[in-house]
Amino acid sequence: MSIRYWKCPLPAVDSVTDLGVSIYLQFGPHISHIVSKATLRAKPILKCFQSLDPGLLTRAFCTFVRPILEYCSVVWSPTLKRHIHKIETVQRRFTKRLNRSIICRIAVDLRVLAWIVCIVGVSNLI
Repeated sequence: MSIRYWKCPLPAVDSVTDLGVSIYLQFGPHISHIVSKATLRAKPILKCFQSLDPGLLTRAFCTFVRPILEYCSVVWSPTLKRHIHKIETVQRRFTKRLNRSIICRIAVDLRVLAWIVCIVGVSNLI
């Protein structure tokens, strides 16, 4: 069966993208797309910023990543647990890496401090 508009046949499509939201019969592919896009945006935050301040890194996450996850969420509102879990995974992964990154940087600073103490000596630092 072909649908015509002003004697022109309209093609059959599987999905439509309107205002950046991909509309399929289900929103699973759209959620997968935004999760991968948000993950790619979240990874460089910990690598590019040299600060140890978790508040700054969290603010960067909220500025650069959350808008991707929340854009038009009223339209495609996730109701299935697997979709909700997939979206929350981006934030969980970021906070896990944030804590690891801070601990690793502190450990490196402590190693450098111990190395300086070994070379210079404690009495010269005081």
